[in-house]
Amino acid sequence: MVAVQGNTLTSDGEKVRYQGAKQGRIEFFSRPTGKLPRINGHAYNFRPKKVYSSPYMNSTGDATVTVTVGALTTIYDFKESSVTTLNK
Repeated sequence: MVAVQGNTLTSDGEKVRYQGAKQGRIEFFSRPTGKLPRINGHAYNFRPKKVYSSPYMNSTGDATVTVTVGALTTIYDFKESSVTTLNK
């Protein structure tokens, strides 16, 4: 813990930058900047391709959740506030 706390941490209100001993530089940005976190200057998108994945319920993080049970599929769209039911 002392070693981690002894490393360089800076903040300018828009960005927090951390540099560990013999490690890469990590940068996190405030929400208004719209920038993704960076490691050694490279932006990384940490959002998973699928937020939830199972045999019955799936979501890709686009504000929709699809629930499938047998031949019945229901799509919950939280952005549009709609529910669509399909029968196969």
